[in-house]
Amino acid sequence: MKSPSIDENEKERLETLYKHEILDTMPEREYDDITWLTAKACEVPIAVISFFDGKRVWFKSKIGVTETEIARGDSLCEYALMDREELVVVPDASVDPRFADNPNVVGGMKIKFYATALLVTSENQVLGALSIADTKARDYSKMPTDILRAFANQIMQTLELRYKTLELERANKELRDLSLRDELTGFYNRRGLQAIAEQYMIQLRTRESDTGAWVLLADMDGLKKINDRHGHNEGSAAIIETSRILASCVRGSDVLSRIGGDEFVAFMINTHHMPVSTVMTRIQEAFDHHNAKSKKPYRLSVSVGIAKTDHADTRTLAELIKAADEGMYKAKQNNRLKSIPGFESTHIHRSVDPFMISDPFMISSEKLHISADPRHLS
Repeated sequence: MKSPSIDENEKERLETLYKHEILDTMPEREYDDITWLTAKACEVPIAVISFFDGKRVWFKSKIGVTETEIARGDSLCEYALMDREELVVVPDASVDPRFADNPNVVGGMKIKFYATALLVTSENQVLGALSIADTKARDYSKMPTDILRAFANQIMQTLELRYKTLELERANKELRDLSLRDELTGFYNRRGLQAIAEQYMIQLRTRESDTGAWVLLADMDGLKKINDRHGHNEGSAAIIETSRILASCVRGSDVLSRIGGDEFVAFMINTHHMPVSTVMTRIQEAFDHHNAKSKKPYRLSVSVGIAKTDHADTRTLAELIKAADEGMYKAKQNNRLKSIPGFESTHIHRSVDPFMISDPFMISSEKLHISADPRHLS
């Protein structure tokens, strides 16, 4: 087998691969599902998602293969990598001079048919490949190459999403020892929020995708009354307890901040499949649970506004916060409904920016303001 030439950009490619932190990770359902679907759709016994390390090809997900990695020199997809052919189809490797003496062709798996689609980043760096194979030769004209490309694209979307989450986690880690946190709650302050959220927003808008983010702004109801009636120490305790409740309602990857005396912002990533109603109900129930057990002479509640963003949105973080704040303020005005029978002081008052509204109950083109207990909603 003729050895392919070494890509002069290999060092840069490997740096990009290592930043994704995908090598030697545990099996994950997202990748295994794609491998299984690829094998079924292409009607082949072998399907592999692989990543090209310096001297090895490591298998992230595989069907019909027992090895977890092979030497790059023995890999059939090495030519696709070096020649930068994003899709390679080999009807019969046993008669192809590039592969005829490959150990996986003459022995081992005795591969004949082989096809691979490269996994290429938005920066045009090759990370790996989605490959299929069979021990029988196949007719090139009947190969479902569009299917292979589509599944390769799906893998890249999964990788890009994973990478963005990793970048956000790295940014979180770097900021832990910096003075970007609120002293009272331990949340990020406004500067900390800006440093992390703006980095994610840049990544979000560099490439079209169906992922998105929310800016959820929660404003405490009645903090001034608590301070006036019970003192500022009790007011601080109420702030801390509110921060604890809010933290229990979001995911570990979300960025929590306190940007003002009684204002909190949660920057929530990868929210494209998450209904607003789910988050609102979670917050509602958390405050209800606290107030049911609390022996304090006051009840905690928040008014909430949400602004949504995606890759096509051009608003800055400040503009998104402003949009969420405006919605929150209108929702807080609905607090007057507390005096009407059937309404309680522990509601979540909510408002959602109309940009990207997708939840079933949000049918108006205007901002939606709901002050009633969510349990009363149909």
